[in-house]
Amino acid sequence: SEMCIRDRPNSISIKERKIRTEKYLWKKPKGQLHNCTCCNFHIDHSKCCLCGNPMLPTATNICLQCLSSSADVTEGISTEGIIESCSQCNRTLGPPWQICPPESKELMGLCLRKVKGLEKVKVVDSEFVWTEAHSKRTKIRIKVQREVHNKQILESTVMVEFIQKNLQCDECKKTWTPNKWEAIVHLRQKVCSKQTLLFLEQLILTHGMHKKVNNIREMPDGLDFCFTSKIFATEFVAFVQSQMICKLKQSKKYISSDRSSYIYEYVYTFSVELPHVSRGDLVVIPPKLQRELGGTSSLCLVLKVASLIILFDPVKVKVHAIDGNRYWSHELLPICTRSQLTEYLVTEISPMRGGNAEYTFAELTLKRPNDSAREFKAKSHLGKVLKLDDKVLVYDLSVITNGELEVKKSPQLNIVVVKKSYQNKEKKGKLKLKRLDKEKIPGKKESKWQIEKEEKEYEEFAHDLEEELAMEQERAVVNSKTVEETTEEASNVEEEKAKPKHSKKSKKAKRKQQKRKEKYENNAEDELRIRELSKLEPEAEEDSPETKPKNTFAAIADDSGSEEDNSNN
Repeated sequence: SEMCIRDRPNSISIKERKIRTEKYLWKKPKGQLHNCTCCNFHIDHSKCCLCGNPMLPTATNICLQCLSSSADVTEGISTEGIIESCSQCNRTLGPPWQICPPESKELMGLCLRKVKGLEKVKVVDSEFVWTEAHSKRTKIRIKVQREVHNKQILESTVMVEFIQKNLQCDECKKTWTPNKWEAIVHLRQKVCSKQTLLFLEQLILTHGMHKKVNNIREMPDGLDFCFTSKIFATEFVAFVQSQMICKLKQSKKYISSDRSSYIYEYVYTFSVELPHVSRGDLVVIPPKLQRELGGTSSLCLVLKVASLIILFDPVKVKVHAIDGNRYWSHELLPICTRSQLTEYLVTEISPMRGGNAEYTFAELTLKRPNDSAREFKAKSHLGKVLKLDDKVLVYDLSVITNGELEVKKSPQLNIVVVKKSYQNKEKKGKLKLKRLDKEKIPGKKESKWQIEKEEKEYEEFAHDLEEELAMEQERAVVNSKTVEETTEEASNVEEEKAKPKHSKKSKKAKRKQQKRKEKYENNAEDELRIRELSKLEPEAEEDSPETKPKNTFAAIADDSGSEEDNSNN
């Protein structure tokens, strides 16, 4: 059973189909006959003009085997090609340079674009052929179709092999050539401790802003970031501005120009200055800023340095936030730093009003670990974290010698609590942090004490991060308890508030109900009285001679009885 010309797929035109049906379909059956699977008409076979094998009649009168051997569908299609890729950044040249993972859609599209002669044929399908990774070969199998000999469609497959060659991209070339950068960012902070710089370094690593940096140089007051493009530098500066308070200055330097094409080359520099204050410093506040903040004390503690600088007033027990414009107009300077901290012991904690989700205020009584007789009182922002017999790091202003401190210090302020000191120091140091790959200044040798100082600062920063994590966990526990208590209190308050509203309504309802009950009781009493009276009325009728019975039979009986009585009498 075979299919006749009328029911075959639409591979020929309508006119040819009509001619063939008139020529072959309506002829009387001769020779070898077959029936069509669709319409059950008889089909007459013909022979191929080349090989003589029986076949269905076509315009060329040539079978498919002879057509495929005589006409090459893959003629003019290249079977070899080259893929150029950069070994440093793992990108392939399209152009442009783009990331193409192995056996991906991007790589398949790039390979098909590099095959010559595909525009003359129709691509039906394409797939990758497995090759070993170290062979540096990629093979693809392409299935194509082409019209040959009076619109006869033939299909075939082609195997194309690509050789991978290493080629360094322009951006990677700039990394290997010395002093080949277009923009540089100078990140500076003039402070004793590098806590904010280390914190900013961790932010850069977590957000992936170091990937587009060409080179990083370590300087005594900060870091230098070199970029191959000005766009990458502006993105980096915008990120730093979003995370930290900073002051920005820009400049450019002329290098060369091509007047025929009007191309000019410049080197752009961005100088970013961070605030001169780090976390845990005791800061002097000028009188003008005191008035702007609502009358704070002259000495405040720095709690946080980020997009806002958060200060704690230990005298008036308030938290203030300062933005970049206000800071750079006044420029706060530290009096006491981390190196002047001393350890005290907490003996009593009494909570105070105020605070927020992060900080709760409390009044502490402290003792020195060596001198247990003398007690000190201080107001702190660590009410959620501290417990009895905890150790605290403080600034003892009575011991610290500083001329400006003696002038600015108030008589009420002797001790400023900075942070909690954790006793389990053995657990510290397990937190492993990533570091940026930095180049040190060429030709400069660092002394041992400088190396030790940097290592100590890094260890302190890691310890502070661990302490922050522990404090956040403690705060979360306290917040969860307070949330539960507040929800219970709120539910009780709501219930109490709901009660009087319902009670007012209930009073009115009770009054109405009482009135109804009274009316009902009165009506019931009246009904009872009426019933009693109705019971008493017939007895009175029997006693009275004037009353007459309604029933006639009873009246006759009474008359007869009365006559008999009279006769007897």
